[in-house]
Amino acid sequence: MKNANLKFNSAAVEKIEYFPDRKLNKSQILNLATNQYISAHRDVLLKGPSGAGKTFVACSLAMAAIREEIDVLYIRLPDLLINLAIARDNGVFPKLMKKYKNVQLMLLDEWLLTEITEQQIKYFRVS
Repeated sequence: MKNANLKFNSAAVEKIEYFPDRKLNKSQILNLATNQYISAHRDVLLKGPSGAGKTFVACSLAMAAIREEIDVLYIRLPDLLINLAIARDNGVFPKLMKKYKNVQLMLLDEWLLTEITEQQIKYFRVS
């Protein structure tokens, strides 16, 4: 859990509040908590307005994965882009990419809140 670097270490699926205005599908959340999407190599995108609880839900699902000893990493997209740029400049880009590729579940928070450059887009192209 320490290596996951979760924003909410106390998050848990059991603690998610299903208020009507949040429009959360409880059965879908519980299904995701089985972690089958991870073994099936599927992506999950949580969308909603700022302050809706997306990060808490994501951390809750991450905790469900951690309980099954799945390797998890939480990182804000701006931090990821900075890390990748520094690694590229320092000549350790392949090593950092290998580290990130070995993570079974990566939570990217603050997805595209700011514009990204063409160089940054290249980081996400599958090769």
